[in-house]
Amino acid sequence: MEHPTAPIKAYSYLRFSTPEQMRGDSFRRQSSMAEAYALQHGLELDTTLTLHDLGVSAFRGKNLTAESQLGFFLRAIEDGIVPQGSYLLVESLDRISRQTARKALRALESVVDAGAVLVTLNDGRKYDKDNLDDDPVALLLSILTFMRAHEESAMKASRLKAAWAEKRTQASKSRKAMTSVCPAWLDLDRKTGVFREVPERVQIVRRIFDMTLEGVGQGVIAQTLNREGVPVFGRGMYWHRTYIAKILDNPAVRGVFVPHVHDQSSGKLVRVALEPVPNYYPAIIDADTLERLQAMRTGSVQPRRGRHAAKPLNNIFGGIARCAACGGSMTMTNKGDGNKYFVCTRAKTGAGCTYRTLRYQRVEDCFLSIWPALLDTVPDASEQAKGVRQSLRTLEEHLEWINQTIASIMQAIETSDQRTAPATLLERLTELEREKAKTLQMQQEYTLREQTLEKNALALRIRSLHDALTEPEIDKAKANAALRQLFSGILISWESETLAFQWQHSTYITPVHFAEDGTNTVRPLTRPAISPPVAPLPSVPQVPPLKA
Repeated sequence: MEHPTAPIKAYSYLRFSTPEQMRGDSFRRQSSMAEAYALQHGLELDTTLTLHDLGVSAFRGKNLTAESQLGFFLRAIEDGIVPQGSYLLVESLDRISRQTARKALRALESVVDAGAVLVTLNDGRKYDKDNLDDDPVALLLSILTFMRAHEESAMKASRLKAAWAEKRTQASKSRKAMTSVCPAWLDLDRKTGVFREVPERVQIVRRIFDMTLEGVGQGVIAQTLNREGVPVFGRGMYWHRTYIAKILDNPAVRGVFVPHVHDQSSGKLVRVALEPVPNYYPAIIDADTLERLQAMRTGSVQPRRGRHAAKPLNNIFGGIARCAACGGSMTMTNKGDGNKYFVCTRAKTGAGCTYRTLRYQRVEDCFLSIWPALLDTVPDASEQAKGVRQSLRTLEEHLEWINQTIASIMQAIETSDQRTAPATLLERLTELEREKAKTLQMQQEYTLREQTLEKNALALRIRSLHDALTEPEIDKAKANAALRQLFSGILISWESETLAFQWQHSTYITPVHFAEDGTNTVRPLTRPAISPPVAPLPSVPQVPPLKA
């Protein structure tokens, strides 16, 4: 009796060079084309490993790095997670690369040499090893396609540079805003195109300068503002010394705008400062105050030492270490005794937590001694995967409702007898556009969580951490990147001498006890009992009923 042959797997690769493309129709178009091709050719479209490179440039080759989703796909083939002969579905060749034809061809070859079949959905053409080796037309067509895509991107980049150069020239003459981006103490009057002051924030900036001239340090200024409950500019939770320093050094306080351009001639993305544009912003600090500040700081500020610019990462828990008492981030400090210490950032800036230090090396030694046992406690992902999939279905329904409502409002605006649409309709339309963008972002986060929950993808992330920690000399930057893939946070508690590892794919935590005598123990999985827990995924909105 013959056994039926298992269907060939297919995987969809979606890339957008800007977040705006994701919020538009490009996401739906690329996804639906992949589904239609798989159905037509009897392929099994594996939705557990849909590959998204969102906001990633193929012109710069960033989608070909090991950290990208395309790089992840190639490694998954090597590790046997993706079967040989699987199909990679892309809208067109320029989704793979928009670099020069020589470099782009290498990207195509890396996919087919790994054992995959690449299909361009816009023309249904297949590329595999045999096809590129035996069919010179296919090879030539791919090279011509890459040449055209690169020329288009290069021309677009050239025109964009020229447009911004003209904007900078006009800005220096007319003081008209180039963009709405400005310092936090200003906003843009869209009717006049001129920046205006936000009085309460300007007052705070002037107070910072006054306190500095009185000899008050930046750390004490931050503590004072936090203690008084002064609202923070932007997305920060509280004032910090470094933010005070940035305000004091910002040329925008004297009305100067320093434009920058991106330069990649060295192979790395570098921001290069251009000629300053005077009188671009309203000056909020007078020349006398700035001269006094400069005189006071002359000779008192130590020059930056060049060796610190390329200093390697020395905190393996960077970005994921949290204070168990308040949930704030943990930073490293130096007491001058040759040791590094963990301290709660809130406590350090006087924002409301107890100031206590914990020797960093003690925490790192504990982790390096228990990580194999920690990886043995990986929680089961099946139940969480069901919940995430249900949330994704709810998000899809919510998006459908938003799109239908937007369409209804647009129809009402178009058929309105008034010369201008009612203000209430325009306000509602703006609200819905924001809600749509927020929902699309949530959909992306839940999709990535769903992929992490799949056993194969989770196993690959565990292996990445294992490989990073078993090298002869641990690369802390590589280990930190692997930790971020597996854990959403590590809550550090002084009182209970506990590290609570919050898994990315689960609501469970793995507590680790580190004792003063050096004995470290990994405890069984538990529901989050530590307050406050690491922030979960955003809650899925309820789908409003559709109106007739």
